[in-house]
Amino acid sequence: MWRFTARVPVDDLGAGAPGPFPPMSPEARALGDGAAWAVRLAGGRDGDLAVRLAGSAPRPRFPRGPEARREVAVHRTARGLLELRERAVCPVLDSVNWTGDGRLVLGGDLPLPDGVPAAFVIAANGRAEETVLPLGRIGQRFTVEFSPGRVASLAGVLPLPAGGYRLAARVGEGADAADAPAQVDETLHERLPARCVVDGRAFTLTDVRGESPVLTAENDLLPDERGRRAQDDLRDGFYPRVRAEPLRRAVLFESYFGRQYSDSPRAVLEELRRRDAPFEYLWVVDNGQAEVPDGVTPVRRLGRDHFEALARSEYVVVNSHLPSWFEARPEQTVVQTWHGNTLKRIGFDIEKVQFATRDYHERLAGEVGQWDYLVSPSPWCTSVLRRAFRFKGEVLETGYPRNDVFFAPERDALAARVRAAVGVPEGRKVALYAPTWRDDKFYRRGKYRLDLRLDLEALWRELGEEYAVLVRRHPNIVDRVPEAGRDFVFDVSLYPEMQELLLVADVLVTDYSSAMFDFAVTGRPMLFFTYDLESYRDSLRGFYFDFEAEAPGPLLSTSAQVVDALKDLDAVADEHAAAYRAFTERHCPLDDGKATIRVVERVFGGAL
Repeated sequence: MWRFTARVPVDDLGAGAPGPFPPMSPEARALGDGAAWAVRLAGGRDGDLAVRLAGSAPRPRFPRGPEARREVAVHRTARGLLELRERAVCPVLDSVNWTGDGRLVLGGDLPLPDGVPAAFVIAANGRAEETVLPLGRIGQRFTVEFSPGRVASLAGVLPLPAGGYRLAARVGEGADAADAPAQVDETLHERLPARCVVDGRAFTLTDVRGESPVLTAENDLLPDERGRRAQDDLRDGFYPRVRAEPLRRAVLFESYFGRQYSDSPRAVLEELRRRDAPFEYLWVVDNGQAEVPDGVTPVRRLGRDHFEALARSEYVVVNSHLPSWFEARPEQTVVQTWHGNTLKRIGFDIEKVQFATRDYHERLAGEVGQWDYLVSPSPWCTSVLRRAFRFKGEVLETGYPRNDVFFAPERDALAARVRAAVGVPEGRKVALYAPTWRDDKFYRRGKYRLDLRLDLEALWRELGEEYAVLVRRHPNIVDRVPEAGRDFVFDVSLYPEMQELLLVADVLVTDYSSAMFDFAVTGRPMLFFTYDLESYRDSLRGFYFDFEAEAPGPLLSTSAQVVDALKDLDAVADEHAAAYRAFTERHCPLDDGKATIRVVERVFGGAL
C-alpha cells in the first residue's frame, strides 16, 4: 500500500466536467447538482485508476460563487468512489432524534455566511404541497424541529399526507431563493432509518442512496386494511357481514373523497346540529386530511370503520362519487348534493372521458342507482343534472346549501377571519384566481398540471399596491403556484371551504369553473381568462349554453387583458351589468340563504 497527495485548484474547476473525465454520477443528477468530477490517477500501467474514498474519510466543503452560496464538496459515490461535486451549499445532517411527543429534531452543518436567509423545506414528492420551517443557526450549525403528525396549514393542524417528502434548505428569499437538497453525514448512516408513530401513524426518516434523506408518512390504515388483498377482503367479506346488521341512527358525510370538511354536506350537518337532531354524526376523512369539529366522529376512508359506516348509517350525504362497492340498503337514504352548477359537460354527456378509467360510464350508472335525492341549484340545472346522470329519483330543487353563507348574518365577521387566516394585507383588494383543470394536461391519471397562463409578475408590477391575488388550484392539480412580489400572491389551495374564499373576493378571475355560479350571488365582478376557449369548448368538454353570449363578464384571451380589466374594474362591471343580471336570474333564482333548511326538512323532516 502506498500513499499519495494531490492538490486541486477549486476555483479553476469549470462549470462542466473537463474533457477526459466522465459526467456526473446518476445520484448527482437526481439531486439537481451542478457538475461533478470523477477523480482518477492518470498513467497507470493499465490506464487511469479510479480512486476510492474510505467511508470514515472526512468530506470537506469549499465555498465558491457570489455570497458563497455554492460549494465544491468531496463526495463518496454509491460505489465508494471519490468525486468532487459542485452544488448549492446544502444542509448536511449529522443528528436525528424523535422526541416523546412525536417531534422530529434534525441538526447538522450549513456553512452559509452570516446574513444570508435560509429556511428548511419539507416538500412532497409528486405534488405541490410543502412545509417551510424556520432554521435555528449558530455559526455553521443548524437545528430544525417539527411534528409531522401535527402540521399547521390553511386546512388546520393536520398530519402530513401519506407519501414521501424531500428535505432541503431554501437559501435566499423571493425570486432569488433556491433549494439545496439535504445530505446525510457518514456518521449518521448507521442510525437510519429512524421511525416514530404519532397518533397512530408512522413516520420514517430513511437514508436513500447513502446520502439523500426521505421522510415517509404512512397512511392511517391498519396493517390488515392495506393493500389490494386486504381491501378485497374488506369489500367481499367484512362489508357484506356488517351490511346485514341493524342500521345505526347515524348520518355519514363526505366531501371531496374525505379531503375536506366543507361544501353542502358541511352546511347540512351544521343545520342538523343547530336543530339538535337525534343522530350520530360521522365524517369521512382521508388520511387525516380534514379537521372535523368536536361532536363529529372522523371515519378513516377505506378503513374498516368506513366500510362499516357505509353499511349501517341510516343516512349518507356526499358531494362526489361514492365507492364502487357501496350498495345502498332499502332502508338507507342517500343524498347526492353534487359540487357545482355546470357550464362544462359532466357524467354521461362526456363522450370521450380522459380523466377516469374506461368503465367510467358503467360505474356511474351503478352509482347513480344508489341515490335517493339529487340536489339542484336551479330549475335550469335540474334538467342538465337529470340528463347528465340519467337520474330518475327525486331532484331537490332547493339551491345549494353551501351558498347560504353569502346570506349569513355573521358573513362580514367571517370574511375578516378568512382574510386574517390567509394573510391578506390590510387595505388590499382581493382578486381570487380559481381556474378549473384541463382533462388533457396531466402527468398521469389524477395528477394534473397547472396550466398557468396568468402572468403573476406582470400583475404584481401593475397592481401590487392595490391588490392581493389568491390562487386556488383545483384539487386535481399537483404543481406549485409560483411566487411573485412580496405579500402579493397567496396559494390558498389547501383552504378547505371555497365559499369562504369567494366571500372575501372583490373580483373573481376564473375560466369555466362552477365557481362563477356561486360567486354570481355576491353581485361582484367576474373576469374570464379563457385563453383556450375554442379547444376547451369544441374538443375537450363542451358547454351546456352559449358561454360567449351569456358570460357575466368579459372573456379575456391574454394575461395583459386581465391586467387591464382589473385596472378599470368599475367600467368593466358597468359594461356587463345586463348580462350579469340575466345570468343571475337564470342560474341563481333559489339563492336566498334558506337552501339548507329546505334540504334538511325534505330529507330528515320525519326524523327531526
